[in-house]
Amino acid sequence: MILDEPTTGLDPLLIDQFWQIVKEVVKEENKMAIVSSHILSEIEKYCTKIAIMDQGKIIKVFDKKKVKNLESEFRKLLG
Repeated sequence: MILDEPTTGLDPLLIDQFWQIVKEVVKEENKMAIVSSHILSEIEKYCTKIAIMDQGKIIKVFDKKKVKNLESEFRKLLG
Protein backbone atom coordinates (compact mmCIF):
# COMPACT_ATOMS: atom_id res chain seq x y z
CA MET A 1 0.00 0.00 0.00
CA ILE A 2 1.15 3.51 -0.71
CA LEU A 3 -0.54 6.11 1.48
CA ASP A 4 -0.08 9.82 0.81
CA GLU A 5 -1.09 12.02 3.76
CA PRO A 6 -3.77 9.42 4.64
CA THR A 7 -5.15 11.02 7.79
CA THR A 8 -5.48 14.61 6.62
CA GLY A 9 -8.88 15.88 7.73
CA LEU A 10 -9.62 13.02 10.12
CA ASP A 11 -10.44 13.60 13.78
CA PRO A 12 -8.16 11.98 16.41
CA LEU A 13 -10.48 9.01 17.04
CA LEU A 14 -10.68 8.18 13.33
CA ILE A 15 -6.92 8.55 12.95
CA ASP A 16 -6.32 5.85 15.54
CA GLN A 17 -8.96 3.60 13.98
CA PHE A 18 -7.46 4.13 10.53
CA TRP A 19 -3.99 3.09 11.70
CA GLN A 20 -5.36 0.03 13.48
CA ILE A 21 -6.97 -1.08 10.21
CA VAL A 22 -3.73 -0.48 8.30
CA LYS A 23 -1.77 -2.50 10.87
CA GLU A 24 -4.28 -5.38 10.62
CA VAL A 25 -4.17 -5.42 6.80
CA VAL A 26 -0.36 -5.30 6.76
CA LYS A 27 -0.16 -8.19 9.20
CA GLU A 28 -2.93 -10.36 7.71
CA GLU A 29 -1.85 -9.88 4.10
CA ASN A 30 1.89 -9.94 4.88
CA LYS A 31 2.27 -6.62 3.06
CA MET A 32 4.06 -3.33 3.58
CA ALA A 33 2.59 0.16 3.81
CA ILE A 34 4.59 3.15 2.58
CA VAL A 35 3.35 6.38 4.12
CA SER A 36 4.11 9.90 2.98
CA SER A 37 3.32 12.45 5.68
CA HIS A 38 4.46 15.70 7.22
CA ILE A 39 2.94 14.78 10.58
CA LEU A 40 6.08 13.61 12.38
CA SER A 41 4.28 12.61 15.60
CA GLU A 42 2.05 10.26 13.61
CA ILE A 43 5.02 8.75 11.77
CA GLU A 44 6.86 8.19 15.05
CA LYS A 45 3.81 6.53 16.59
CA TYR A 46 2.76 4.20 13.78
CA CYS A 47 5.75 3.46 11.53
CA THR A 48 8.62 1.05 12.14
CA LYS A 49 11.10 2.44 9.59
CA ILE A 50 11.39 6.09 8.64
CA ALA A 51 12.97 7.56 5.53
CA ILE A 52 13.59 11.27 5.13
CA MET A 53 13.45 12.57 1.59
CA ASP A 54 14.64 15.83 0.09
CA GLN A 55 13.77 16.79 -3.47
CA GLY A 56 12.62 13.27 -4.30
CA LYS A 57 15.69 11.48 -2.94
CA ILE A 58 15.99 9.43 0.23
CA ILE A 59 18.73 11.03 2.31
CA LYS A 60 18.45 8.96 5.50
CA VAL A 61 16.63 5.86 6.73
CA PHE A 62 16.02 5.25 10.44
CA ASP A 63 14.84 2.29 12.44
CA LYS A 64 12.19 3.72 14.76
CA LYS A 65 13.77 1.99 17.76
CA LYS A 66 17.01 3.91 17.20
CA VAL A 67 15.49 7.38 16.84
CA LYS A 68 14.87 9.29 20.05
CA ASN A 69 13.57 12.49 18.47
CA LEU A 70 12.55 12.41 14.82
CA GLU A 71 12.02 16.16 14.62
CA SER A 72 15.56 16.77 15.86
CA GLU A 73 16.99 14.32 13.30
CA PHE A 74 14.90 15.97 10.58
CA ARG A 75 16.21 19.44 11.48
CA LYS A 76 19.83 18.21 11.53
CA LEU A 77 19.51 16.79 8.03
CA LEU A 78 17.51 19.53 6.38
CA GLY A 79 18.46 22.55 8.45
